[in-house]
Amino acid sequence: MQLSTKTLSSVAAPASGVHRKHGQIFLEKSTPVFHRRGLDEKVLSVGIQGRSWDRACPKQTAVCAGRADLVQRGEKKPAGAGNGVYLLMLINAILFLCDQVFHLPMMRSLCLSHAHPHWWQWVTHTFMHASWGHISNNMFFLLTFGRLVEDTEGAFGVVFTYLVCGMGAAFASYLLSPANTVSVGASGAIFGLFAVSVLSRLQLNLRSLLESLVLGQFVMTQVLSELKSQMRGGLTLAGGLQVSHLAHLGGALAGVLLVLLLQRLPAGDEE
Repeated sequence: MQLSTKTLSSVAAPASGVHRKHGQIFLEKSTPVFHRRGLDEKVLSVGIQGRSWDRACPKQTAVCAGRADLVQRGEKKPAGAGNGVYLLMLINAILFLCDQVFHLPMMRSLCLSHAHPHWWQWVTHTFMHASWGHISNNMFFLLTFGRLVEDTEGAFGVVFTYLVCGMGAAFASYLLSPANTVSVGASGAIFGLFAVSVLSRLQLNLRSLLESLVLGQFVMTQVLSELKSQMRGGLTLAGGLQVSHLAHLGGALAGVLLVLLLQRLPAGDEE
């Protein structure tokens, strides 16, 4: 259902429900919806499945009345819900195709070279992957935990978290890994999403605490596993690819620091 605005002549709404006037449908309430007089007013005009309101409402009065209550209470679904995660997944998929399928030479410059890093590589390496198994695993966790972060922080929040934690993971790996290392992958950013998805739900209500408990035990298991693997010298995958446990831990730490920093920022004045 898409909302748009249409400018009409000044209208009063004396009764509850939905009212037809001059071929248009108006939302009504016991008190006037609009208060300005002598000026053009804006009325919500809703298209339901490609049909205009004056056709849809007679058969869907309950739906239209529910929308009227929603508008009167000032509630609405967050715009672009889910778009942040899907944007990140789309960029990952496009770059994977360009690199692994079409083998474009320029894609190598997007990986983070620890010996001679370029400024853009701190961001672009988080969208590069070495194999199908690599990107498949990361996209599963991005879809799962990215949506959890986007539910609480919005589309901008999940994209911002992904980029910040990805750069934090790269910085940890850059400081502590050999100079001939080349870093690729979204896993450091995803470990940051792990941390943020849990910490953003630490609120004093039963539902949030239950979600934090379920997510938290999984995240702690992953973090402790990465720590143990790093202490044992790390894991090597098929083809000689080295798992960067330092990047995973650095991404998780960046997520924790990001939440703590944002909590210290002064809240905006409530209207």
